[in-house]
Amino acid sequence: MDTIISNNPLPLQTLTVSKEHRLLVLAPHPDDFDAIGVTMRFFRKNGNPLYVAVATSGERGVEEKIKIREQEQRDSCHFFGLPVGELC
Repeated sequence: MDTIISNNPLPLQTLTVSKEHRLLVLAPHPDDFDAIGVTMRFFRKNGNPLYVAVATSGERGVEEKIKIREQEQRDSCHFFGLPVGELC
């Protein structure tokens, strides 16, 4: 892929990305990847394998919150069209 240098934002649809590129999204906190959900959906619809890993569950030692946060992450991925099976 060519490097794009611009001071102006470009629509994602103008990018040509090979379907062979696999993408890994790393998020330090459970809600971080929500900010780029539209971008992740773009690559998913483009046919790129997409994997999401969240470093912490955000539970702060409360077992019940772990399950809640994990379900929130699954729900968010589903909303953006990402298969739960690709969560790491």
